Amino acid sequence: MQRCDEENLCFGWLYDGNGKSCYLASSLGEFQPGPGFLTGSCIATQKRIRLADPLKVFRKEILQRHNIKRKDHCVGDLALDDNLNTVSQQFAEKLAAADVTPPDYDATKMQAVYYGKGDIALNGAIVVDNFYNENKFYNYEKPDFSSTRHFPKIIWKSSSKLGVGRAFTVD
Repeated sequence: MQRCDEENLCFGWLYDGNGKSCYLASSLGEFQPGPGFLTGSCIATQKRIRLADPLKVFRKEILQRHNIKRKDHCVGDLALDDNLNTVSQQFAEKLAAADVTPPDYDATKMQAVYYGKGDIALNGAIVVDNFYNENKFYNYEKPDFSSTRHFPKIIWKSSSKLGVGRAFTVD
């Protein structure tokens, strides 16, 4: 094999009384080890790709879902703002470093903090959907923020910019 990174490789392992025997095929189609082979592995061609920045992807997911929800309420799209992203990221990192639940903040401020525990990194759409689900408690006839701190911020008509930050605790 002159250029292993451009070929499909298949390996099989045979264990018998004499130890381990290996079987190598130059293509996926050739990988048909005989009886006695207990396991095998096929490795497809590996291409070099540039992975997306997870925070950029998360921000994009948040923005897209906000704008989908805003369209449902006939309000204009938001745009990500670098300054708001910086402030949001600093706040997220501060909360994560302290490993505390976000403080109860003034509902009139245009900030929304999502805090979760566990081993999952939510995608941005799920976060926005959780905020948006407060709409079932929102009284359109008599707006009140007491039980819907996040939902109104998604559809606030005069909002045009959005900042997103995300951080994780050490454990």
